[in-house]
Amino acid sequence: KITTIIALAIALPLLAQRKDECEEINKRVEWQKLEIAELTKQNQYYKETLELNKPLATTTANNLEFSVVKAVGNSKDKTLTVEYLYKNTSSDIRKYFQARDSYFVDARGNQSETYDAFANNTKIRVENVQPNVPMKGIIKFKIEELNFPMIKLLNLRFAYIGKELNKVDEKITFQNIPVTWK
Repeated sequence: KITTIIALAIALPLLAQRKDECEEINKRVEWQKLEIAELTKQNQYYKETLELNKPLATTTANNLEFSVVKAVGNSKDKTLTVEYLYKNTSSDIRKYFQARDSYFVDARGNQSETYDAFANNTKIRVENVQPNVPMKGIIKFKIEELNFPMIKLLNLRFAYIGKELNKVDEKITFQNIPVTWK
């Protein structure tokens, strides 16, 4: 009995120490799980950003690089949303960029007019467009025909003013933009 008591007296502090070590390891594992979850979110954000910068079509006009990055049709709402990036390639700050009415022609020959046009996610106009900074805009169209695979012609109109105020509207066109449907 005495040897059992002595063995227990020696083992109990060791077990308590091991329990504390296990709790500390579990805390570290939980912290690392949180860190992994945060890094996974950041990784997904960067993947989406890279996809955003991968254009379906690109053109330039008046020191503006313009890229269509996404065309998504919504069958439920009967809308088509075109996401685009524009970048001031001039070395000067431009006074503003303003999205205007636009239209597209689908693969079946149907023409749709602008429903909403934004120079960013919420405004039709962006002031003081900085050089070499990509900006995201969206144009929404109400549509009647659904599930067409491609925009045959996309005609975008915008105002993009530098130091001079005499040239107001620009028109650019894209062809054969694939459409993804939800």
